[in-house]
Amino acid sequence: MKVSALNTRLSLALGCLALVSGLAAENSSLSDSNLETAETRVTPETSLSQTDLLRKQLSLDRETQKTLTESLVVSNAEAELFRRKYSELQLRMEALGVEAVSKDRAKLEQRLLKAVSDLQLMNKEKSAYREQLLKVDRDDATFREEHAERRSAGADGG
Repeated sequence: MKVSALNTRLSLALGCLALVSGLAAENSSLSDSNLETAETRVTPETSLSQTDLLRKQLSLDRETQKTLTESLVVSNAEAELFRRKYSELQLRMEALGVEAVSKDRAKLEQRLLKAVSDLQLMNKEKSAYREQLLKVDRDDATFREEHAERRSAGADGG
């Protein structure tokens, strides 16, 4: 709304207020009527000061709107970033086979127990393989010694 239209409406409203006050004053004493009319008189200075106040308020409201709009833009950008990060984390969790922990804790505990059990079995297998490897190493060393002794006995006897 333009300022001139705002001034016109404000002056009209104040004039109506003065008229209503005047009509209401007819029912009271003459001195009361004069006092009320004097209080509600609209002067150009009053109208201009009220217009200035309204302009200042409008300016403040526009600044507030601008600030809130900028804050909203920043908040929306942050929300979008967090949505993307959440989606990425969900995909990673699915890729790793980790289902939603909060949804089914018992299932997760079962998977953990199975993993621990599998680890223990692997350690047992590793120990068995290590024992077999040590036995093969000892047998190889024994075979080499026997073979070396036979060669040296064959060389001495031949």
